[in-house]
Amino acid sequence: MTTETLIIGQGIAGTALVLQLAQKKKDFLIVDNSYQRSSSLVAAGLYNPMIFRKPSKSYNADNLIPYLHKFYSHWEKKLNTRFLQPRKIIRVFSSVEECNNWSIKSGSDEYSRFLSPEVLPENFDQQLICEFGGGTVLNAGNVTLEEFLDSTRSYFADKHITGLVSSITPLKQGFEVITESGTIKAEKVILANGHLNHPHFNYLPLTYTKGDVLTIYAPEITGTDIRNKGLFIMPIGDGFHRSGSTHDWENKSYDISKKARIELEEKLKNTLRCPYSIEDQKSGIRPTVGDRRPLLGEHPEHKNLFIFNGLGAKGVMLAPFYSEHLVNHIFEDTELHSEVDIKRYKKHYGHTKN
Repeated sequence: MTTETLIIGQGIAGTALVLQLAQKKKDFLIVDNSYQRSSSLVAAGLYNPMIFRKPSKSYNADNLIPYLHKFYSHWEKKLNTRFLQPRKIIRVFSSVEECNNWSIKSGSDEYSRFLSPEVLPENFDQQLICEFGGGTVLNAGNVTLEEFLDSTRSYFADKHITGLVSSITPLKQGFEVITESGTIKAEKVILANGHLNHPHFNYLPLTYTKGDVLTIYAPEITGTDIRNKGLFIMPIGDGFHRSGSTHDWENKSYDISKKARIELEEKLKNTLRCPYSIEDQKSGIRPTVGDRRPLLGEHPEHKNLFIFNGLGAKGVMLAPFYSEHLVNHIFEDTELHSEVDIKRYKKHYGHTKN
């Protein structure tokens, strides 16, 4: 089996690459393990242009948000399905100071695209503990990841190979990739396999963060807005909501965490006035980078071996824009942005070289 480009991994990152290559009419195959243990299956799929603790814009939000709307809308039409859900996020303030800081930002032209100028009064929602009021984030929402991933996988079923990769061997021309389903010869290989990152790139400071998310039943919370006060509460229909998430840098188990459940329950008690019940809990492992920037680029020694990883909790926002950025770099020799290019860690390569 041969191909021009082999993508390893089909979570959010790998799927975005698939769509970019298809758009450019490139020859490709995808190999993955059917999302087993993928953080993409657990993630709520939120996109949020704001960082609440400051408040300030999320990294590159001015470019990422318009691009993701265009990207997901285009592929909804192409795949004949729906997965993009634009929504507002209601941020519940935790202090007078937060309210004051928000008011300054929301009144400025710089933030007019992402923040409503209206500050919500104290106790604006009977179902929430909101004595300091709140604010509204615009141009936010979520992507229904199960539908996005499954519809893409189905559409490109003839390009998909199921199984784990056991080895990637550089050849004089291209690579030999051994999988559970057989051997593939590829001119180019792009690793987009999240926390299962390959040893060829083990010099990169990719770390793994465990995250747990709850499904709660709270029928008194109505509407489609996402609420946020130390955790998000996102309606998913019929009185059910996704709520999370946690960030655990020590526990790398795939099992759901009792500690995480206690943490989320405590936050829910500090957020909700209305009754609720916990119906489900899921856990996943996110690939993250210390500088909070994704990892894109070519291996320093093996030409045409690339990586697209480290999207962390913002995969839905980062994957569309930066998948095109990487594909353009590979096929059109455009320059990668220095803040995402893995060359920023090139000095580490010799210390962990295989």
